[in-house]
Amino acid sequence: MTKVSNPLTVVAIFATLAEGFATISLINLSPEMQAIFIYFVMAFPILIVGVFFAILNWNHTVLYAPSDFENEEMYIESLRIKDALKYQVIGTVTSAVSAEVSLSPEQIQRISEKVGGVVEQASMDSRKEKILSILAEGEKPTAEIYEHMGVSKVYVYRLLNDLLVDGQVVQRKDGRHAHWSLSSVTS
Repeated sequence: MTKVSNPLTVVAIFATLAEGFATISLINLSPEMQAIFIYFVMAFPILIVGVFFAILNWNHTVLYAPSDFENEEMYIESLRIKDALKYQVIGTVTSAVSAEVSLSPEQIQRISEKVGGVVEQASMDSRKEKILSILAEGEKPTAEIYEHMGVSKVYVYRLLNDLLVDGQVVQRKDGRHAHWSLSSVTS
């Protein structure tokens, strides 16, 4: 039996099962109830897929699993480092500010969210720099960049796309494979 680990596959399997069971249930309902229930049967999978893509767009890190990383310990370590840094900075900022001004729980929450965003951005920036240093050696295929990075393939693609949008790298397609190099502006 094969292991299903792709989140989209899990969502598709769940939506398929829900549709199947809903169709079976629909047969046993009265015609009046069928008229109402059919809208639920149509809307439910759309809702599931919509929520999945919303999560993928706005909070994609919750979909990562340790098995997405070449070394699973890196995933756990990255979470520990990020949380430790976040709480240390928040503690330092709130204690320094609270000596001068009293902070409400809402203000502390806003500071926490800002610091969390800054920590995430700093992590992303350092990984972008690592990709640029890998590409300084010359053009590389996506698979080779992924092997050097030791993080999720999805995350590497996201970083490469950000660098492409920023004009720092150039992508060359070779059939199904992409090759990346520094843009002439960056070099």
